[in-house]
Amino acid sequence: MSLKTTTVRNLGIVAGLQLFISAMNAVTLIVLARLLTPFDFGIIGIAGFFLGFIGQFGDFGLGAAVIHRKDRVEESLQTGAMLRIIIGLIVFLVAFFSAPLASMIFSTPEATDVVRILAVTILIGSFGFIPNNALAKRLEFGRLAIAAFVGMIVTSSVSIGLALAGFSYWAIVYGSVAASVATLLTLYVIFPWKFTWKVDKQIAKELFRYGIHVFLMVLIVFLIFNLDNAAIGIVISVAALGIYFIAYRWASVFANFLTKMVNRVMFPTYSSIQEDEGRLRTGYLQTLDVISFIGAPLYFGFFIVAPEFVVFVLGDKWTPAIIALQILCLFGFIRVILQPAGDLFLAKGKTKWLSITNAVNLVIMIVFLYPAVLWGGIEGVALLVFLIYFFHTIIIYWLTTKLLNIRFVDITNTFADPLIASLGMLIVVLVFKAFAGFSLGVFAASILIGFITYLVFIYALSRKKILYYLREIMSMIRQRA
Repeated sequence: MSLKTTTVRNLGIVAGLQLFISAMNAVTLIVLARLLTPFDFGIIGIAGFFLGFIGQFGDFGLGAAVIHRKDRVEESLQTGAMLRIIIGLIVFLVAFFSAPLASMIFSTPEATDVVRILAVTILIGSFGFIPNNALAKRLEFGRLAIAAFVGMIVTSSVSIGLALAGFSYWAIVYGSVAASVATLLTLYVIFPWKFTWKVDKQIAKELFRYGIHVFLMVLIVFLIFNLDNAAIGIVISVAALGIYFIAYRWASVFANFLTKMVNRVMFPTYSSIQEDEGRLRTGYLQTLDVISFIGAPLYFGFFIVAPEFVVFVLGDKWTPAIIALQILCLFGFIRVILQPAGDLFLAKGKTKWLSITNAVNLVIMIVFLYPAVLWGGIEGVALLVFLIYFFHTIIIYWLTTKLLNIRFVDITNTFADPLIASLGMLIVVLVFKAFAGFSLGVFAASILIGFITYLVFIYALSRKKILYYLREIMSMIRQRA
């Protein structure tokens, strides 16, 4: 089976299961938003920031290093697994005993116990190193998606059930722990493995040498994505953090779906053809083409209907999140069209590029975050996040032109038509809403009109390209039949 056929098949498998997982996650988030309060989500936001920061030290880029390797893969998996478990145990203990700091920093006593219980998920996750990376290395993403599917079912069931029973933020906490256990058990059933309980010192050095830059890049990205939460929780209030948390989560729904789908498949695929510049260039541009075709209408459409969505779906208590959500929708689209470049840099071993560019982003975030919170509230923070990543994308694209020997316009042309079609859709729906008013019926009609309008615009702009992809899909279906 050709790499192209394998890649398309993997994208189809991952997309199908990831779509269901994303839908389940969205439904769960809607139900929990209606059952819980901004304060409840604020507590989860605090724990997420504190644990997320400490948890970054639990991997050190070992997974990416194993996937990138060309030799002694099995020994690398075993060595990486042992290192991951040892580090995971240390990180768990650090998180458990330092949990009171979270309560002290955010002036929220409830955070200590939440952090300590959620810290267990770090330790549990470390035991899944071998199946997660072995299956990714083999491009067997369907089996990985099954484990994620089981985890989503468990977390949704437990969280919603406990929320209905009045467990407040503990519903999300216990749901997360249950999901971690269920995911690990499913991985073991799908891919039984044994530990050798030994570490090859030479391989360990090589893994850390590659992984350290991945670790630094991921840590910096985490801080960029989460310092905003910390600033809002400290400067304004835990409830304000909860409102921003909901806006950010909803603005990330489509990006998480698309970037996880692409990241799962494209990083290992790029790694397997990293020496073939022509195939890398074609694969990158086609990936960017497809995800922008999907991501642009989703995010510009969500931007238009955000007020109705918040009021009619989440409830009136979340109306302070509307403007921040709309700004973060623009950030979400930036994330979508940026992801393939990150996978490309990792596959080519250009982890320093990612570390340096993201370090610049972090410095900018630190300099301007406090003024943004003080003068603009959650909306000011959302705008800062968007602007930082807008300029970051320009820099990354410039570096990509050097890496693949292509022009800047070759990259922007891939999402020009979806962007134009989405802007046309935005104008049509805004005019419709201006005359139709604000109601649940208008909300539903806006979605339908936006969908039809985008199809008309995109077909007019990219008829040949659309017909090409349709033929490719039909060809793949016939090959599998």
